[in-house]
Amino acid sequence: MRKLIITLLLFISVSAFSQTIEINKAIAPYLNNPQTNCFAASIAAFGNDYVVGTVGYDTLNNNDQSVAFFKIDTFGNATKKLIFSRNGYYHFTHYSTYIYSTQDGGYCTTLVRDTNYNNKSIIVRLNSNFDTLWTKVLPQETQEEILVQVIEASDKGLLCLGYKVMSTTVSDILIIKTDSTANILWKKTITLGNFSKGFHIAETPDKGFFISGGRGSNAFSDSRPFVMKLDSAGNIKWYRILGNNNLYQGVSSAITSQGDYVVAYGYSTYTSPNEDYTLGRVNVIKYNPDGNTIWDKMYDTIKYNTSVSSIRILPNNNIVVIGFHTLSSYLLTLNSNGDSLSHKYLYYGLNAGDQYFIYDNVLNADGSITAIGKAQSFNLVPVQQIWLVKTGNLLTTDVRENYYTQKGEINIFPNPATTQATISYPSTEKGIMLQIYNMLGQLIYEEKLPKGSNQTTINTNGYKSGLYKVVVGESSGSLLLNGE
Repeated sequence: MRKLIITLLLFISVSAFSQTIEINKAIAPYLNNPQTNCFAASIAAFGNDYVVGTVGYDTLNNNDQSVAFFKIDTFGNATKKLIFSRNGYYHFTHYSTYIYSTQDGGYCTTLVRDTNYNNKSIIVRLNSNFDTLWTKVLPQETQEEILVQVIEASDKGLLCLGYKVMSTTVSDILIIKTDSTANILWKKTITLGNFSKGFHIAETPDKGFFISGGRGSNAFSDSRPFVMKLDSAGNIKWYRILGNNNLYQGVSSAITSQGDYVVAYGYSTYTSPNEDYTLGRVNVIKYNPDGNTIWDKMYDTIKYNTSVSSIRILPNNNIVVIGFHTLSSYLLTLNSNGDSLSHKYLYYGLNAGDQYFIYDNVLNADGSITAIGKAQSFNLVPVQQIWLVKTGNLLTTDVRENYYTQKGEINIFPNPATTQATISYPSTEKGIMLQIYNMLGQLIYEEKLPKGSNQTTINTNGYKSGLYKVVVGESSGSLLLNGE
């Protein structure tokens, strides 16, 4: 019997996709070897072009993992590269690592060099010509002091965020302030218990800092995000531990032009040991500068491994949350009050089992967003490549072809399913249409649901493996069918 696995994913038709996506391509420029698997972890603007940080294997000089920075032109072509590779050393970055544009037109970023589990964090400074000005290994007090992000402060010093491993069960949040050449001015560790790690840091209007990160424990298989406001010396003014005792997936934060803080993370729906803890939604919270909640809202239907990569605040104060699920990435647009404006799913291809993850993005001057991450598919050579996506102008382009409304949601049960699936939806005052589309946007099933109903059951026998969009009125969900 064919087994049908159903998960909630939205379908993007080719025609609708082209209205708002200017570039959507996979590239494999890594280290003179097109067969090398790689992914991109960070991106920054470089005039009209971009600088992209990637991770892959240096098969030309050695077989060790290396970090490389590429200059990418406006067409998505790699034109120049800078490689950090050394025989016997393993180089890596974090998915939340950012390349940061500095005030002199250059860039700063961080990477980690590892040999025999002796990790060393390195700060890299580039000039506007993409030349390396200097690299510096920061002195550390323990074997593992990992820098996840480095940015330039308004005084041209550097702010470094990461974590310090204290034992096999404990790590502390690590914050370092340096001068412009990475000489340490002060260093702080903050303990929130268990494994605590900082992921994202920004300077606040009062010259303090706002950070977001996560904490969790192996013993209880739980993890929760946190946000924290610090003063200019790194002292805590207030902090919040978010979510419940389940597993969160990724967290990011941003500061609005009014000085408020917006935080988003993947909110887990269930807990261990049911293996359903990977089901989640997107939770977005807005705080005022004193840490009081302005609004706290949940978005998206339930999906596997809902994760948040970043938040961008548009010039019109709209909020763009970008992240990924098990197979695809998404772009969620909200207004300043947290009302959902649009919800778009992003793919490079539509083959069952492909994975497309966005890890970082940059807001362009024209109101578009250029995002970078990983495309993984057996139809690609190599199977894992850098994925580059550029949207149209989010300030003027209507991206509501995959509109998500908070008037109500549809839910599909059971999930996974075998021969049938029950769809529940908000009760309506008039009859509405149920429609199912295949991956090519072709309508394959249609049924008028009666007035006052809120549930129906569909027969899933005979469906081929692949992605299917389910539409009930203004609400949408999708089926990922995986035959066996």
